[in-house]
Amino acid sequence: MPRTKKPVEIYSKTGLPFRPDMELVINAQKGDEKSYVELWDKFFLLRQKEKFEFINWCKQHHIENAVYQDYVDSWDADAWEKFRNQMPGIRIDELKEKGYTNDNWGITIRLKGYFDVVNRSYSNNILKKLNNEVPNVRFYDKDDDEGVSVLDNISRDEDILKGYAKKILKTSYSRMLADLNMKQRQVVTLKEKDSSVSAIVRELGIKRKEATDALEYAKTRLEYWVEKSSKEEGVPMTYRDMVEYF
Repeated sequence: MPRTKKPVEIYSKTGLPFRPDMELVINAQKGDEKSYVELWDKFFLLRQKEKFEFINWCKQHHIENAVYQDYVDSWDADAWEKFRNQMPGIRIDELKEKGYTNDNWGITIRLKGYFDVVNRSYSNNILKKLNNEVPNVRFYDKDDDEGVSVLDNISRDEDILKGYAKKILKTSYSRMLADLNMKQRQVVTLKEKDSSVSAIVRELGIKRKEATDALEYAKTRLEYWVEKSSKEEGVPMTYRDMVEYF
């Protein structure tokens, strides 16, 4: 069965079809402001989706509207700034060398990454705010419509972000171990016991490169699972973000 062609999107400001992503990026990098704006407008639906994902995250975590509304109001401005700042870094020449053209290259995934950074920054800021201003904030329990004070549940000194990070690390570490073979798990287990690489090599009777390769692979899998697990928790963070909370 033939594939249905995607309808041509018309840019309301020009009455013409939107130009290809690569063409718009090239022109924007040359300083063409209209190309920046057209590319921004072209992905209006993606921007709205990302903004609503932030709002849904707040609702899922029972954050009061008064806490997150300012972030919603400034979302487009901050996303625009991230969009503008990142655009010059797109290496068009490298893309062309790899065979990408106007017809087969798009910026959707990259833009989603930019907007995800905005959402992650907002969610982290909100959690820090809740931790620092606990007397003025109320959480809502699913079984209690009246709500309970944060002070009823956590001490003033407790770090909310650190709690999330610990949970995410525990989940991610288990998932990472499941990705390793038996020898790799042995290397990682010994390293977690503060064994040196030299000691691991002697104990397991393996080459040093085998040990270092196993540790490097384990780290990449842990980084992957931290990002995936944190998104599932509604608190997107990278491995580096998580480490900072400790």
